[in-house]
Amino acid sequence: MVSVRTAELDYHLPPELIAREPVTPRDHCRLLVYHQTTGQIEHAHFYDLPQWLVRGDLLVLNNTWVVPAKLRLYKPTGACIEGLYIDELQPGTWRVLLNSRGRLQPGMYLTCPGAPEPVRFDLTERVPGTGEWLVQVTPPLPARQLLASIGQVPLPPYIEHARQEEGRQVPPDQDVANYQTIYAGASPLGPSIAAPTAGLHFTPELFAKVGALGVRRCHVELQVGLGTFLPVKTATLAEHTMHSERFMIPADTLHALVQQRKRGRRIIAVGTTTVRTLEAAAAEILRANDHQDLKAQTDILIQPGHTWQLADGMITNFHLPKSTLLALVAAKIGLDEVKRVYAEAIAQRYRFYSYGDAMLIVA
Repeated sequence: MVSVRTAELDYHLPPELIAREPVTPRDHCRLLVYHQTTGQIEHAHFYDLPQWLVRGDLLVLNNTWVVPAKLRLYKPTGACIEGLYIDELQPGTWRVLLNSRGRLQPGMYLTCPGAPEPVRFDLTERVPGTGEWLVQVTPPLPARQLLASIGQVPLPPYIEHARQEEGRQVPPDQDVANYQTIYAGASPLGPSIAAPTAGLHFTPELFAKVGALGVRRCHVELQVGLGTFLPVKTATLAEHTMHSERFMIPADTLHALVQQRKRGRRIIAVGTTTVRTLEAAAAEILRANDHQDLKAQTDILIQPGHTWQLADGMITNFHLPKSTLLALVAAKIGLDEVKRVYAEAIAQRYRFYSYGDAMLIVA
């Protein structure tokens, strides 16, 4: 496989097309439909999605749960430090990214005064080569429970920057509700710190229409981590160190995928995290016989030249320039077509990124 030059994934986006907030209702965002076979582009709204689905299609969604992982912590001196929850290694032991201008040392502690009850973070060890720390949290409540009371939604930086430039204030509770899919469930892998944003457009009413059409749906779970926010800074994608994320595919989903492939029916992945899960585990999925839950990790980088095995179509948002997510879309439709489609989306004033509009790729 010839690696793509990162510069080939660049494009200019007018800043006003960065979506600051989602459309309400969710399924009233716009939908660009791209037909792989013909290259035809259609413009619609997300609630029109059933027009391009057929009986027997299978929608696969990532049902990970996003926690309000952004933290405002304080030194005993009163200095504020921004933190980001990364993972819970065991009850009371967290990995946290800390952004401090001053030097932090093992043995120091931070507090969260705004919590309903006192919460203390004792710094025990720095993760080498990163800004991450291992911390002991007191009281040692489950991360999902504690973050619900002390955390904020870690919105992608481009949304926060755009809001700051406009002086726009959004109530934290509004983002907590907006930045979560309606089908997010209890997470055996642990919560995510970023949303599978292609799924944000679904509503109960739209699911009802899709189901009435004879389209089934199933779920995988990929724990979306810090790597989602990391840009590609290398000259080629091959030089980029891809982040690793945990995933789980339940037994009933494995069975549905195997049967779908045997019947020659379409598998449509909702979001790049779902695509990565399916393509990373394709070999294991297709040879599964006992259909036990599949748990693993993946650092798969999907770029042009990828051999597609399970994701026949996909629903996705419009992605950042020079990103691995844009490379994934290019792997599906080709670099030249990505440039043409994105130019059309910009010309038609689509809204971009996490809170933006959607794109459907079908054969």
